[in-house]
Amino acid sequence: MQITLSAPSKTFLVGEYLALSGGPSLVATTGQRFQLVLQKVNEENPLVNKLNKAGIHPESPAGRWALKYSECFDNFDFSFVDPYNGAGGMGASSAQFVMFYVWTKMHSENISNWNDINVEELWRSYQSLFEGQSTPPSGADVVAQYVGGICLFQSEPFKIKRYSWNFEEQSFCILKTKNKIATHNHLSELKVDSFESLLPAVNRVIESFEEESAFDFTFGVNDFYEALKAKKLVARETFSLVHQFHKSGLALSVKGCGAMGADVILVVCEKKNLLAVKNLAQVVGLKWIADSNEIESGLEVHFDFDVNIKNKESQDEDVVMQ
Repeated sequence: MQITLSAPSKTFLVGEYLALSGGPSLVATTGQRFQLVLQKVNEENPLVNKLNKAGIHPESPAGRWALKYSECFDNFDFSFVDPYNGAGGMGASSAQFVMFYVWTKMHSENISNWNDINVEELWRSYQSLFEGQSTPPSGADVVAQYVGGICLFQSEPFKIKRYSWNFEEQSFCILKTKNKIATHNHLSELKVDSFESLLPAVNRVIESFEEESAFDFTFGVNDFYEALKAKKLVARETFSLVHQFHKSGLALSVKGCGAMGADVILVVCEKKNLLAVKNLAQVVGLKWIADSNEIESGLEVHFDFDVNIKNKESQDEDVVMQ
C-alpha cells in the first residue's frame, strides 16, 4: 500500500513578525507541492535511518514529532519530495511537520472514519515542540499549509479564515531570491512585544479581502513594507530589489517576505503586466515561483486504491473557525 500526502508552498503576504505575538497574518499557499510518500513494507528499519534517508533532520519539528510517535512508522518507509531541492524559504520544514502530524493521526485512528484534523490542536502540537524557547515560530505557515488558499491566521484569540483572490485586474507574483536568513537565530534576537506598529497595515490588507478592495490591498502591502522598514526588519539586499521594481513602474506594491524579507519578494501588479514583471525578475536574478493564478488547496491525502481525502477547509472558502 502506498499513501501520498501533499502540502502547498507558503508565502507570508503580510503579518510576519506580528504573528509571533499572537496577531493576525495572511499567508498565501501556492504550487509547487511538497510530498510525503509512505510505502508499506515488511522489514524493519530504525526511524532515524528513515528520516536521514528522506533528508529530514531528526531534530527538525517533523523529525521530533515522528520520533515521538515512532510506532506509526514501524512498517512504513517514506520519502520526502521537495520541488525546490532544498533551496528553502517556501515552507519545506512546516510542510514536513503538517504531513507527519496528519499521518500519525491517521495511523492511530480508523482510516475509513478519519475526519478533519482539529486545526487548533495541530497548531498547539507544533507549538509544544518549542516550549522553553524565548521566541517560538508563529505556526502560521503550518496552519496555512493545512488549510490552503489565502489563509488568515491569528493565535490570540485563535482564528482562521480562508480567502480567495477576487481582485480581477490585479495579480501578485512570488519571486525567490538567492538570499537566506537563518530563521532560528533571527527569532532568538527578537522582542515580540514591539510589533504593534505593524497592526494597522495588516488590518487594512485583511479588510481589503472582506471588502474586495484592490486599492486597499495594494496600499496595505506598501504600508506594511514601510512599517517593516521603520522597525529595521528589511534586509539590505531586499531594499535594492524593491527599489528596482518600483523604479520600473510595473509594480503597484512590493515587499520582502519572511525573516527580514530576505527569501522572497512579493510584487503586486496589474495582470496585463505579469509577463513584464516576470522578465524583470529574470534580469535582476530572481526565480519566478507563482502568481495569483496558482493558489493551491491545503493538505491532500491520496491512497493507491483511489480513495482521496481532502480537508474540508480547502473546499469551503467561507469557513471560519474560532
